[in-house]
Amino acid sequence: MLDSGLYIGNLWYLNFSDRPACRMTGMTRFASFWVEHGKIVAPVNVMRFDDSLFRLLGDRLVGLTSERELVVDANSYRSRNVGSMRLPGAVVSEMAFTL
Repeated sequence: MLDSGLYIGNLWYLNFSDRPACRMTGMTRFASFWVEHGKIVAPVNVMRFDDSLFRLLGDRLVGLTSERELVVDANSYRSRNVGSMRLPGAVVSEMAFTL
């Protein structure tokens, strides 16, 4: 459970900013909130992040949720794509946000 910090419920997109270092860049979109003592206290505006998955899933990883969410691939530019994933949430101790 998140005691205090940032809850990010949706990422708008993800792209590699440095493939060899496994750095990803992206933006938060909907459902981002500031949490204090396990309770949502305020919505948070859109933010851009740029961080390494090696760090986020390595030394900064606090834990994964036991629940998994179905993430449906909505890519339909050329044809219907039926790919999807069931992923847990991740609790990380630190994340690098940029302007």
